[in-house]
Amino acid sequence: MNLEQEILLPDNTDLPTAYNVELSFRLDEDALTSRTRRLDLVRREITQIQTRDDRLMSWQLTHAGTSGWVYVTAVVVASAPGEVAGLTEDWMRRAIAAANTGCTTSARLPRQRNESFTCFDTVTAQVSASW
Repeated sequence: MNLEQEILLPDNTDLPTAYNVELSFRLDEDALTSRTRRLDLVRREITQIQTRDDRLMSWQLTHAGTSGWVYVTAVVVASAPGEVAGLTEDWMRRAIAAANTGCTTSARLPRQRNESFTCFDTVTAQVSASW
């Protein structure tokens, strides 16, 4: 037996991987009824995204009460972390745009990437692979 024999492993680089994604955004200070309405609109949009795109395997939205922070955890199937980042950026943009339709002061999308949303101060994302 040759101890220097090369072991060939299958090339799985093109196979999709399940990624755990943690997204967070902060609502501007607002009346509780307005905040609740916008969170409901975010939930509805994410549900519609999941119905249309089978790469979004599961998701959960939690609201941190008075701090204004909202957390979305999701499992996304993709072939690379960059693809996940692009998908979730697009999905969050759509969810926030849907929520902004419920906010009279920002019922529109920002014109430029550097223009901030009025109702949502900050959006951050973290992507990690899981097997």
